[in-house]
Amino acid sequence: PPGLPPGTEAEPDDAQPPDTPAAAKTIRKKWKLPSFVIATQADGEAGRERVVTIDVTLVLLLKEGEMPPEAQARRARETIYQFFVTRPYADLERYSLARGELIRDLRAWIATQWPALPLETVTFNYYQIL
Repeated sequence: PPGLPPGTEAEPDDAQPPDTPAAAKTIRKKWKLPSFVIATQADGEAGRERVVTIDVTLVLLLKEGEMPPEAQARRARETIYQFFVTRPYADLERYSLARGELIRDLRAWIATQWPALPLETVTFNYYQIL
């Protein structure tokens, strides 16, 4: 081939050593968490609580045959709980209409709190603030 010294053969780009195992296929798996209620403090209203009710599903990227870590469901719920109790009340109200922002913010929160979780996205089946 042009540009190579005489007697040198170019290796094909897709050449792999024969003993390389095929990569495990990654699939999306839904991890539905039980619905839960979170009591939060209303900003500037000492002693007054607001209640957030959610039904959430985490979508994970797992290897084929791998299951969501059910033993870690408590950790997942606690991480989500901490997200909501640390948000200002105005954000909680805005999330009622700005679902995309809620998903983006919660996904970023989970990624910082639990970096090893192979989270792709979050879906809300129900979100209500009282």
